[in-house]
Amino acid sequence: MGPKISTTEAMFLIMAGVVADLINWIPVVNWIVAIFMFPITQLYFRMKGVRGQYALIGNIMELIPGLSVLPAYTIAMVATIYLDRHPELMTKGQQGVLKEKMGQTSASKEIKSAAPVAQKSKRITEVIKKV
Repeated sequence: MGPKISTTEAMFLIMAGVVADLINWIPVVNWIVAIFMFPITQLYFRMKGVRGQYALIGNIMELIPGLSVLPAYTIAMVATIYLDRHPELMTKGQQGVLKEKMGQTSASKEIKSAAPVAQKSKRITEVIKKV
């Protein structure tokens, strides 16, 4: 499976990060940019199915007054895009959680649907043994 973020989208995300970081040098405007960028980037990454944890860290960094002068948006966008294109670099713990979540959805449905059937078959075998 290829990357979820195309090259064109990646370029637009990085450009948006650079523009947002440049605007953040203006004292009052940085809060306005941070308030708009936070939900937009998180919603975008959710819709694309990408884990936007690095974008979230970048958004939080931009809300802190002293750290808002750093290019956090740009770094966060590049990190998120890089990890989208190289999923093998995720930690083993993160991969295990993802595999577990993916396995739970189908396995838990099968177990829930099979439980009543197993109980009924137990009762039927008990009744047959009594007869």
